[in-house]
Order: sequence, then structure tokens, then C-alpha cells
Amino acid sequence: VLKLLGGDIHLQAKKDGLRGSDGVLLSMDSLHIESEGNGIYTANTGKTGKGNIEIAKGDISVIAGEYGFFSQGDLSVYECHISGKGVRGLYHTEGQCSIEEGCMDNE
Repeated sequence: VLKLLGGDIHLQAKKDGLRGSDGVLLSMDSLHIESEGNGIYTANTGKTGKGNIEIAKGDISVIAGEYGFFSQGDLSVYECHISGKGVRGLYHTEGQCSIEEGCMDNE
């Protein structure tokens, strides 16, 4: 699982901005992603409970050529502010989606 806990990060990527095969956990002060692929991408490796994206804090902005957030597991968003866009949509999940009210622009 890729874990980013605290700090300010600005990144630009030719492909996916952040990629976590077994999942991604974000609890940032701020994160800005510009990518030609997905902003944040996870793959489910076939293991139960893997491939999830959890965003638990922070000011997150994403501009992506595909999806802002692509989770092959679950997507959980709470106690944060997310803005941005993806050409194909802000998010896509193969599992369950739980977004706290007021966390995501355009929701």
C-alpha cells in the first residue's frame, strides 16, 4: 500500500500520477496532481481488501487525462476537500464508494 502522510506535494506525470498496486492511503496537508493518465490509480492484485483508495485528510486537486481517481477496489473519501477533473470523470471505482458530503466539488 502506498501511504502519503502529511506534507505538501505537487507532481506532474506522463502516465498515472500516483499508482499503488495494493492500494493508496492519503492523509496530506495538500496534494496537487497533473497527469496524462489517471491522477491516482490502484490495481487489485486479487487479494481481498486490496486495491482501495482512502483519502482521509487534506486539500487535494487533480487534473487528469483519464480519471482523477481510479480504484479497482473501494473508494473512501472523508475529512478533506477534493477539486479537479478527469477527461473520463473525476472518479471510477470497481468496489464500494463512500464520499463524505462536502468533500468533493461537483458532487
